[in-house]
Amino acid sequence: MANPLADCGRMGLDVQIFSNNEGRLPAAGRGQLYWEGKIRAATGAAGQRRLVYLVTDGTKKVINARYYSPDHYVTFCSTN
Repeated sequence: MANPLADCGRMGLDVQIFSNNEGRLPAAGRGQLYWEGKIRAATGAAGQRRLVYLVTDGTKKVINARYYSPDHYVTFCSTN
């Protein structure tokens, strides 16, 4: 997968940078960003489920960790 973020966007996920303001995930390291994908229901509503990826930024983006939140960032589980 050359660019996992672009691939997620093509699969219908609303992909954007996730700031981790609540601090519930480990701090991103140097050159890393969290990206989130909102899982949309058939109606188009984003709902509460989220996929969050820790990505090393660069020419070739690398996913370092994957997380799932079923309740809009209240809890996370690792999906690595």
